[in-house]
Order: sequence, then structure tokens, then C-alpha cells
Amino acid sequence: MLVIFRLVTMMTYFPLTDESIPATMLGIALSTVVQCVLVIPVILLANSGRNVLSEMHSGTKIAGGIIAACYFLYIAFVGGSSVSHFVIFVKDAFLEKVSIAVGIAAALAVAVYGAYCGLRGIMRSSVIAVFVFAVIMIVLAVSSVGETASSEVLVYRGITLKSVISATLTDLSRGGELVILSLLLFCTGKPRSAGYGYIATRLVVTEGIVFLLAAVLGGYVNIAKYPFYAIGTFGNALHLEGVFFVMWCVFAEIRLALIVFLLGDILSGFFPKLPARLILSGVAVAACALPFIFGGVSPSALQALSVVLLSAAVPFVAAIMGEKRKEA
Repeated sequence: MLVIFRLVTMMTYFPLTDESIPATMLGIALSTVVQCVLVIPVILLANSGRNVLSEMHSGTKIAGGIIAACYFLYIAFVGGSSVSHFVIFVKDAFLEKVSIAVGIAAALAVAVYGAYCGLRGIMRSSVIAVFVFAVIMIVLAVSSVGETASSEVLVYRGITLKSVISATLTDLSRGGELVILSLLLFCTGKPRSAGYGYIATRLVVTEGIVFLLAAVLGGYVNIAKYPFYAIGTFGNALHLEGVFFVMWCVFAEIRLALIVFLLGDILSGFFPKLPARLILSGVAVAACALPFIFGGVSPSALQALSVVLLSAAVPFVAAIMGEKRKEA
């Protein structure tokens, strides 16, 4: 599921930073090192079968409520960003006359149904989708051998400390899946293996796709509005743009379904008997899409700070509180 979360981010924001491709790849590697450190408190919690939200709720109700509200708002805004960018892409690529409001409503209706199917259903869909995507990328890579564009874009030049730090912060700010990981890791049988396994997979997939797209598209990778979509028609005779469009739609809906599911789960902690929690979660995501549609909100150092706080700082505090309660 989280691999799909990452793939949607790449499809939406590629190139992943405003820096050169080499600086971006180095920044992603450094961001991965930071993430390996950030995930430690979550692993400590998950090893004892505890969840950050349940741990905070078992402490003071006020603190637990505030923390849960912060997670809810952050995930809702990630969902708002996802659905707004997805609908804008569909509008630009295929359905120019479709209303953005109608598109958001349709996308979230499908996501609410996906969330209703439960976490297990979302996981099954994710496994199938990732497998199909892997096959497509292998076919694309093989078909592009000997037809790659100029590798000038991959030349290691223009790498400065400032550009690398910028690329690292930008990649971290778009690491919303780390926050999701902090809520789901306790469900796994081996939290440490699952946590670091995902981070390693994320690094390999991200760096591999960045390299492939840069090698195939060359300098066009920096000016194309949707390089991930453009690669379907660039430099090979397979014309995979339709396939990429379908995969983008499937990935976006799986990501949105997971977001709606988590929001509904957080709401259940506040209101256990609240009906239509998933529908209300979908409405919250739609409301959070408005700033991205009308305000042009973009990732920043503040968003990177949010990822650090929610994926590491809060779980760290929760772990300490849990240990103190045990000693008492």
C-alpha cells in the first residue's frame, strides 16, 4: 500500500524536487537515511503491539484528542492534495470539460467504497496493482534500450550543498507515507523488518524510476508537465500512455481509499457510535482539497517538519509515556 502511496507522489510531482536530477537522487538517498532514524520510535512502539494513537488516548484524554486531531488534519490534507492533483491530471489529459467538483466527488465516492471494503481489501488491490506496474516498467525499460535520450541530464554537475539540502527537505516533505506507516506498523508481525523493508523498497523504486525517466526523456523530463505520463509515448513504439493513465487512476483510488479508511478509524476514536464515518472522512478530504485547487499550496519546510513531528516525535513521546505507565 505504501509503495503505491509513493508512486502516486512520483506521478504527481516528478521531478520530485526543483533541483537537478543528480542532486535530487542524492537528496532522496539522504532523506532515506533521515527516515531510517525517524522510524525508530514507531518500531519500538509496534514491537510491543502498541499504536501511537491508542497509546496517547490511554494517557490524558485532552492530549490524546489533540494528537489524534493533528493526525486527522494532516492525513486529510494529504488526501486533499492527492484528489485535487489527480482530478486536475485527468482533466488535463483526457476530460477537459469535466468539472473539478464533479471529478473530486466521483473520485472520493470510489475511495469511500474502497475504504468500506476494509484494510485487507485495500492491501489485496495494492499487491495486484504493484505487480502489474512492475511488469509494465520492466517492459518499458527493455523496449527503451538503445533508444534513450541524451544522458546529459544525468551528468553530476551543479551539485551544491544548498541544492542537496533542498532536495532532501523536499523529498521529506512529500513523505506522507511515513506518517501512515506510524499508524499501521503495529499491524505487522515484524515491525522492524516491515519498517526498514518499506524504506529500502521506497529508495530502490524511487531512484530506479528517476533514473529511468531521466535516461529516456533526457532534458524533456524537466519541462514536461507530467513526465510519468509522457514516457508512455516517448522513445518507444509501445504507446503506453493509455496504460499509464489507467494505472494512475487505480493508484490514486487505492491511495485515497487508504486515507479515507484511516480518517474513519481516527474518527471512531472520538465518536465510537458515529454513523457514516467514512462518508464524513470523504467530505473532510474534499474540504481539504480546496486550498490546493484555489491556493496553490505546495510542499515546504513546514510540511517536512509536520512529517518529522507526526512520524517520529509523537511516537517517541508515546513510547516514553507507555514505559512510565508500566513502571508505575
